[in-house]
Amino acid sequence: MNIREETLRALEKNRGKPVSGESLAKSLNVSRTAIWKAVSDLKRAGYPITSGTNRGYALSDESRILSAQGLSPWFSRVAPPLSIHRTIDSTNNEAKRIIAEASAGGIPFGLVIAADEQTAGRGRRGRTFCSPAADSIYLSFILKPASNMERSLLTTIAAATAVCETIECVCEDAPPRIKWVNDIFMDGKKVCGILTEAISDIESGGIEALVLGVGVNINVPETAFPKEIRRVAGSIRLPARDRNRFAAVLIERTLAVCGDLSDSKPLMEHYRRRSMIVGKPIHVIRGAQKENAIALAIGDDGSLAVEYANGERGILHSGEVSILNAE
Repeated sequence: MNIREETLRALEKNRGKPVSGESLAKSLNVSRTAIWKAVSDLKRAGYPITSGTNRGYALSDESRILSAQGLSPWFSRVAPPLSIHRTIDSTNNEAKRIIAEASAGGIPFGLVIAADEQTAGRGRRGRTFCSPAADSIYLSFILKPASNMERSLLTTIAAATAVCETIECVCEDAPPRIKWVNDIFMDGKKVCGILTEAISDIESGGIEALVLGVGVNINVPETAFPKEIRRVAGSIRLPARDRNRFAAVLIERTLAVCGDLSDSKPLMEHYRRRSMIVGKPIHVIRGAQKENAIALAIGDDGSLAVEYANGERGILHSGEVSILNAE
């Protein structure tokens, strides 16, 4: 038994309420001195815990630190395996390291890697993904690939829908909207990025696993973003006490919606309802080239039907677009 973790679990369960050292010691079958040491360790780690004679220990209701103990009360079912870091280069990188080190058949599918801050976050096409600490949440999921590539590609769309559902459930901000394929916008600014990477099996040539990365900006001041992206980068406003709840709801919804992609129609109905692109003039971006087009419709496979300025029509299954006069 890890006394520190169990002490934190008890304090998280009673957030804002004092718990006596005696009751903690008795419930964990340890000495009061052991509890005192555990609480001291937690304070040094940054947990806002108050204590006093005859008052016990109380974890502030405003605690914002992400932890397995803080997440667990918000899961409606058994919590998934978690690996939580204060700072990491990239949660997707960590997921890939774990997969690379796993023995044959030993990939820990369902594992969730979480971090408060990324020092080398990555976006699509090798871009840097700005990952300031604040109250932001950075997650990566190690997932089984679907039965075929087409279904696997729906994982990104499923994740975008899960993020929107989480925002709608926990936040009071403006409703989230999805820019095809996987950027989440609120009030005209991007608040979340999603990156799905396929891990190949060298011997078979097939997909061994999927790594799904989700980064959500929360309570990030505008000045924390590089000047070149402040015009488009945004952040969700969230009370500190709701940070663990937000992360838990997002984890649970993402795992649920990505767990069964056999029938895409219900998923695509949810996705289309939140889309911000259909009917809008767009740029279809191919490398350094941009083509004017109109976004016509989103198919059940997640593809985007477009009509170019010359009247020709096409179907995009991947790539990048920007909405004119909106970004």
